[in-house]
Amino acid sequence: TINFIAPLPKWDTEKPFNLAWPLPADQPKINSIYDKHEVQIADGRGREGEFSLDLHGFAFAKMSAKDSLRSKEAIQTEYVAQVESWLKQFLGAEKVVAFDFAVGPLTFKRSSSQRLKNDNSINQTLEAALSRLRLYFDGETESLVNGRVRFINVWRSLIEPLEDTPLAVMDAQSLAAEDLMAHDIVYPHHLGENYLVKFNSNHRWYYLSRMTTEECILIKNLDSELHESARMCPHAGFEDANTPPKAPWRKSVEVRLIVFN
Repeated sequence: TINFIAPLPKWDTEKPFNLAWPLPADQPKINSIYDKHEVQIADGRGREGEFSLDLHGFAFAKMSAKDSLRSKEAIQTEYVAQVESWLKQFLGAEKVVAFDFAVGPLTFKRSSSQRLKNDNSINQTLEAALSRLRLYFDGETESLVNGRVRFINVWRSLIEPLEDTPLAVMDAQSLAAEDLMAHDIVYPHHLGENYLVKFNSNHRWYYLSRMTTEECILIKNLDSELHESARMCPHAGFEDANTPPKAPWRKSVEVRLIVFN
């Protein structure tokens, strides 16, 4: 199952939001409402080479990184730079800059109510991407956007094999513009925006079964090339009916990068 933003009349007059700072207990941080849907998710194992960022919006790849995954500190000081260098070579890019990273739960001591959410989304809208470029590259933005700009996530499991809550990615060719709903992420000093996704039976989903720590998934969140068929790729964790009962709960790391050409 995957969560999709519910198609409610309230969205005609109200925009979904997430307030990303501490609030009083009686003040809502979010107003989004989701529906769960059962979806068919095809296994890309054995077909890894069939998928590409430009055609599907995602790709499966291998990148050795065990030594730099030993701790959150090593991830921050070593792994992020390693991903920057690797992705630059992998894509033949002129410049790659990591602007954020996220490490999934670093402990298995979670209650059943703390299981990972299966909401699916796209991390950036065009306006949010331009805002982020101005935030990080003040004075360079105009020259940078003259070329191709891509926002790409590199996601990998920190345990192997990964069996609990694998990551699913949608074939971008099956995504329609009307499936997207803009969603505000409000920080104390910055307004972000991403896309939530409405359910559509035409969507095609994929995952990579039993991922190892040597494998990663590349996810395109935005591409400035308007003619590309795959400009963005929704993604979400999902509840896999084949997960063994005692499978360790998922731990993962995701590096978010801007790719310039």
